[in-house]
Amino acid sequence: MNSDTFLLACVLLLLLTICLGLVRVVRGPTAADRMLSAQLFGTTGVAIFLLLAELRADPALRHVALIYALLAAVTVIAFVRRFRAAGAATGAEPEAAAETSPTGEQR
Repeated sequence: MNSDTFLLACVLLLLLTICLGLVRVVRGPTAADRMLSAQLFGTTGVAIFLLLAELRADPALRHVALIYALLAAVTVIAFVRRFRAAGAATGAEPEAAAETSPTGEQR
């Protein structure tokens, strides 16, 4: 097995983890579970871009991976702010706030 085949196998394995993460996004059960799955997409996407950059010898894909990593970090920050704001608005614990809609209705 040469290095190109190994890198391609790693990319396919990472794509499989994204498919499994989609199951968690759909099934939940909480908003935090869904956000962790979305974070998995970001981390796995960065890894895929870096492997493809090495496989294709394309340095532009490394730049795409860096930007994708920054966007994933911003997404987590936005989620945490929304999560805390929902908890402060309802006066509930963070887990209960994750199950409350923006209008304050219990899900």
